[in-house]
Amino acid sequence: MGRWQTLFDTSVYFLEAFGKRAAREGWSTSDLFGLLPQKEHWGGLVDRLGDCRSLTLEGDCFNWESSFYGPRTYYRGTWPDLTAWWEINP
Repeated sequence: MGRWQTLFDTSVYFLEAFGKRAAREGWSTSDLFGLLPQKEHWGGLVDRLGDCRSLTLEGDCFNWESSFYGPRTYYRGTWPDLTAWWEINP
């Protein structure tokens, strides 16, 4: 449950902090909540964020600071065909 709990918690954080703005600016479900099969932390924004909460939105990209990877950026449309995490059986 660890990964799924992190995806849920990060999704709640994201929606509360950026949900309305991201929707207005055209971010898709795939962009934000998609998973890349067999590649943990390579999917949409929420999958990449993990428990990080230093997120900023600047136009077509989100930026954050990862304690492991350093500065990170995710661009809208990077993975347009990902399945939302809640539609996948763990």
